[in-house]
Amino acid sequence: MDARNPRGVTSALPASWIGIVCLIEGQWATRTLNSLDVIQQRRLLFHVRILSKLWKIFSGNEMGALLGWWLLKQYRNKPEEISPHDVYFIASIVSSKMLKTIAEAEGCQFVETLTGFKWMGNTTLLLAKEGKLPLFAFEEAIGYMCSHRVPDKDGVSAAVQVASLASELYSNGSSLNDQLQALYARYGYHVSHNSYYICHDPHVIQKIFRRIRNYHGPGVYPNKLGSFEIISIQDFAAGVTVPDEDVKPKHDLNALGTGLDGIYTGGEMVMLRCANGLSATVRTSGTEPKIKYYTELVTRADTPQDQEKVREMLVDMVDEVIDELLQPKENGLVG
Repeated sequence: MDARNPRGVTSALPASWIGIVCLIEGQWATRTLNSLDVIQQRRLLFHVRILSKLWKIFSGNEMGALLGWWLLKQYRNKPEEISPHDVYFIASIVSSKMLKTIAEAEGCQFVETLTGFKWMGNTTLLLAKEGKLPLFAFEEAIGYMCSHRVPDKDGVSAAVQVASLASELYSNGSSLNDQLQALYARYGYHVSHNSYYICHDPHVIQKIFRRIRNYHGPGVYPNKLGSFEIISIQDFAAGVTVPDEDVKPKHDLNALGTGLDGIYTGGEMVMLRCANGLSATVRTSGTEPKIKYYTELVTRADTPQDQEKVREMLVDMVDEVIDELLQPKENGLVG
């Protein structure tokens, strides 16, 4: 018998019900919950078995929504000197806007940063210095900050929060997937479809973005892609917004380390919004020969069947928009 654990408990959750997978220095390794504290993972994935038959792997955006809601619930269940107006959610600009929807509905604040936790960490430190409460930060590529005391992505604290959330839900006859569906019912169905193309030739990348900037003539950006009308475009590298308006982050602080409050020097990045609610961002990677794209559609979808139809519709939309925007075949992109 283990004297430190006389009951032999390895998890607060049924072993057949939840699994946690950690990404450690590029290697996948499965660990039980009680061994997470002895490894230095920084990113966390989790999956659950639904109805004891099917497994659901949660996306980074879905995990971000669940953890953000859970931390907000904990904040509200204990006395806090900080008002909800001074509670902040933080996310990278290519992540889902579901946290923004939750923040607006619950009277909290939402701040976007450039991709990378250095920006979210800087923003966290500056907010805390101003007496605000940075409650949670995340990026869709699976990174979570569950306490401003560690202003960086931290898989250990995220694993603890996931375990406590799952245990709380399970004790009330619910599950992680049930709670995610409850969030969709309250805040709208936010669905994403993200991927990338490989391109080793910088001249091809320049050609692609030059075409976007001169789509209808010199300096004229596209107003329609395929069958979808575009209502706004923001070209970060060129410093151009269509229609021309002030899109700088709106907040009550003099400075935030978001990376969006200055000149963008991170390569290429173009963000567009369509009239049908589709948003899409294409950008070059700062570390790999990739052109990445991130898309999201927000709508009502109250049943699994409706959600499946929306996911299929989003894939079709993305195929049409991204094919026209990047022209993968013509440019020899590898997807």
